[in-house]
Amino acid sequence: MKPEENYYDILGVAVDVSQEEITGAFKQALKDLPEDMTEAEERRNQLEKAYYVLGDEMRRFEYDRVMFHKKFPASNADTKPPSSETNSTANTFHSEQPLSKQDQYYERLVSAGRARKQGRDKRPSAWILAGLFLFVYVLGKAWLPGAIPEHELENLPAVSTDSLMPQPDIPPLELPPGGEVHYYTGGEPLAPFSVNTAEGSNYFVKLVDPDTKSEVVTMFVRGGEWAETKVPLGNYELRYASGGQDWYGEEYLFGTATVCVRASQELSFYQDESRFMGHSVILIKQAGGNLHTQPMALTEF
Repeated sequence: MKPEENYYDILGVAVDVSQEEITGAFKQALKDLPEDMTEAEERRNQLEKAYYVLGDEMRRFEYDRVMFHKKFPASNADTKPPSSETNSTANTFHSEQPLSKQDQYYERLVSAGRARKQGRDKRPSAWILAGLFLFVYVLGKAWLPGAIPEHELENLPAVSTDSLMPQPDIPPLELPPGGEVHYYTGGEPLAPFSVNTAEGSNYFVKLVDPDTKSEVVTMFVRGGEWAETKVPLGNYELRYASGGQDWYGEEYLFGTATVCVRASQELSFYQDESRFMGHSVILIKQAGGNLHTQPMALTEF
């Protein structure tokens, strides 16, 4: 059945505009709401309903098919580079956008973090050192005269170290550019993936292989901005960390302000008969949202 409302007219855009223009029109329309509260609420509901459909490429594709009997031409994205080029980039780390300038201290920090993830750095982590110090301290108190009475320790509040990020012992680093993307796989990026965020927080977004729990793609998105890229085909778990303006790298994220979340359902990136299908994620609270999330421990992020 053909939809009764033209969502393009509601947003004030043409049918052939890009996803970026749709997002921009939606944000601008929210700023231009009527002064009358009743009219403003009605207008907001119309805008959110229209953007819910047109802001997602898959829902927009289905809407255009029903509304305008529109057929999209076959995608030319399946034209793969020569095998030599594909092999040269397989299993390597690269960025879609130039990295910001980083001093030598930041380079050492990133290198050390990668080494620990790959098992090449055998030095004990900060958690192990802190645990050893606490063990030696308590043991010394127990041996010395006037040791701490046992009952005084029983009333201490239980704190889960899995959910708290300790204050990093390094100064904050420069925030990465908005939309900075890193790949950790040799798969060819084909399916569209975009993230739209609310103002007030910055976001470090991950797509993770659900079987191996290894990172596939990471993206840094600044608060109130929109970023897009393409990712290899497959099913992935969406995770993201949010925080303030202090950034300490991928190991310490946003410091003590870090909050980690994962989506309850996997995201599927695939190819249908005519095009590559992806996802547009909106990290903005809204009525009728379908991205269900749950908090996760920092140690699992």
